[in-house]
Amino acid sequence: AAFTRDYNSVKDPCPDAPVGIQGGFLVVKPSLEVLDRFKTILRRGEFLLDPRKGWGGKFGGFEGDMTFQGILPYYYEMV
Repeated sequence: AAFTRDYNSVKDPCPDAPVGIQGGFLVVKPSLEVLDRFKTILRRGEFLLDPRKGWGGKFGGFEGDMTFQGILPYYYEMV
C-alpha cells in the first residue's frame, strides 16, 4: 500500500502521537489475504474506545481514527 500521513488531524501533537492516513490519497494492491486479516481485526473489535486509544490501543486520538484512516496505519505498522 502507498499512502500519505494526515499530520493536520492529530489532536495533541507530540513526537509520539499516532498519525492517521490522509483519506484523499491511497493506492493498494488487492489481496484476499490482507482482506481476511482486516476482517479478523474488525470482528475482534480491536479499537479501544474508553479511554479512546484507538486500534490496538495505539492508533487513535486523531480525526478519522475509527475509520480506515486509523486501521491502515495500525495494520501496516503493528500487525
